[in-house]
Amino acid sequence: MYCPLITLGSAVPAYKVTYRFTAPPVASDEYGNTSFTFSVYFSPDDISPSLRQALLSGKVSRAEASEYFRISASRGSAWQVIVDDGESNFCKGDYIDGNWSPTNPKCQTT
Repeated sequence: MYCPLITLGSAVPAYKVTYRFTAPPVASDEYGNTSFTFSVYFSPDDISPSLRQALLSGKVSRAEASEYFRISASRGSAWQVIVDDGESNFCKGDYIDGNWSPTNPKCQTT
């Protein structure tokens, strides 16, 4: 068994940006909330010097800060393999020398 070595690093400075938006409620939300938030942390090297200076001054409004960030609601496509549960069945069997052999010959594996 492979057990990777994991070590804790030290804390580093970061800027937390919280985005708020309104959208239709998600089906899993029993309260039907339409207001959502999420946060993103940026290292000082990730943001421009002008924004860093504005944030450090403490005199930047939300509207001014929002001009430094570009938001897009579109997402790129991500390919993934999924199992079609409606058309799939589980066949018990053995995996020997790289080959799958069902133990029930009536179970269809194709």
